[in-house]
Amino acid sequence: MKEKRKAKRGRAFKNIYAISSVMDNETIQKLQETLAYQEQQISDLNEVVLTQGRDIDMLKSLIFHLRDKVTAMKEEAESVENDSGLSVTERAGRDKPPHY
Repeated sequence: MKEKRKAKRGRAFKNIYAISSVMDNETIQKLQETLAYQEQQISDLNEVVLTQGRDIDMLKSLIFHLRDKVTAMKEEAESVENDSGLSVTERAGRDKPPHY
């Protein structure tokens, strides 16, 4: 069992050596360019994710504000429906502005 592992390790080291000896400067340059490109892509995508997070937070806030506004409008409409038996004068007397 141990001999098989040693044999596998020996072949792996030979493969790594063969690969490293085949890699020339041009190949290394291409890998470096690819890595730099991928790092830039990751940075750009990170910025997009951050922007979208801020947009989502803003939209959530807007939704809560609009929900509160709609609720207030519903309550106002319900109160008007409940007061439909009152005359215009009675409603005006009840809803007079605060400066009176």
